[in-house]
Amino acid sequence: MSESLDVVGLECEEAMFYIKDVLRKGHGLPLAVRSASAPFHQLLSLWASSTDHLLHPAIKPVQGEVWELTVSKVMPC
Repeated sequence: MSESLDVVGLECEEAMFYIKDVLRKGHGLPLAVRSASAPFHQLLSLWASSTDHLLHPAIKPVQGEVWELTVSKVMPC
């Protein structure tokens, strides 16, 4: 079962802290993330690509509109 985290209204750094913490404690389980920040989505995307994580679905968020995606660890073949 995957976790879910609503970070609407949090600062980018605080939201990333919670996401990393939940992913670490979840031992690789997918995490559903909900936000309304386009800059945060950009930060999350950069972090995901540099740490072998995948964001699904691929979206282009509009600032202020709530979006939800799943963060999952890319497993090596």
